[in-house]
Amino acid sequence: MKAILNFISFIFACSGYLYTGACDTITSLSISFDCADKTVQGTEDRIYLGRKSDIDSETTDLTNSLIHKTYTLGTGKILFKITGTNQSMGAQFESHQNEFGVDYNHTVDFMGFDLTGDGLAELEALCNQEDIVIWQVNKYKGTSGAAAIYVYGYEYGMKVTLKQNRNEKQAVIQLQATNNKDKGFYEPHPPATLWNTDYLTSIDILENLTVP
Repeated sequence: MKAILNFISFIFACSGYLYTGACDTITSLSISFDCADKTVQGTEDRIYLGRKSDIDSETTDLTNSLIHKTYTLGTGKILFKITGTNQSMGAQFESHQNEFGVDYNHTVDFMGFDLTGDGLAELEALCNQEDIVIWQVNKYKGTSGAAAIYVYGYEYGMKVTLKQNRNEKQAVIQLQATNNKDKGFYEPHPPATLWNTDYLTSIDILENLTVP
């Protein structure tokens, strides 16, 4: 039996179908703790939100596609800036093993504070979208802001769900954006970062895209 299994593995390897877990070459594993630049937990109380289909193009770093530099939106399209308070926003991602490799589930939690009919109409429209991209600003900025802004759901977009419990969290509306797992849409990578020159330049890129 062992000989048969070894033969099958050999055939798959020769035909290029044996998954080795090494789609990319590790050139430098720079994940050591930096005493001079200690990380801190938490996120800023604001996110930028848009639709993947509204983004015409992006530029990325020449050697690392997970570093975004600029974006171009379609005519008349903008990003929306949502501001919270007192750590009302948060984000996470986790790896997910599929049949032939690894993909990632992105999740962003935030809250809606406009409980009027107008606010509910906006939230309903948001939940009807299936290609939401969110730029989350972290408390930890990194050197020159290189770790300040994470981009969630950029490849396939995310689906937003909401709930409200009148008896908790001051009755605000809780929203969660995550990959549309019902359709098998996981992200192929961890969140990208938006970084161009420094933190202020990077934030200005998003701010300028919120202007019609």
